[in-house]
Amino acid sequence: MDLFEYARARRTDPDTSHAAAASVTKLTDKQQAVVEVMRKMGGECTDHALGNRYAASHSYNEGLPEQSTSGLRTRRSELVSRGLVADSGRRKKLPSGRLAIVWLLCDYPRGGQSIDTTQRLKQP
Repeated sequence: MDLFEYARARRTDPDTSHAAAASVTKLTDKQQAVVEVMRKMGGECTDHALGNRYAASHSYNEGLPEQSTSGLRTRRSELVSRGLVADSGRRKKLPSGRLAIVWLLCDYPRGGQSIDTTQRLKQP
């Protein structure tokens, strides 16, 4: 069985997590890989941190498809367009000193609760 063959939600997860897991099955392997790495990072990260974690996971042979950092940003952008990832409204300072967006997996459970990002996603 391929690591990304099925999206998963725990029985104890809220219905929104189950709906998100169901929608994930329509993602490409590379998009699914980005979602899985973001989950391993607690459901939030900058593009910079995503690239570092993805490279580390790939080098540990976790079965991830090869992607460049540019490709990872493109996949994350596609996930934003699909409403599966959203701008948290927070910024984090990078090693370069620049600020970066902290991205969130939508409806990812944090502290026993899901974060509803639908209001943010509907804004222009």
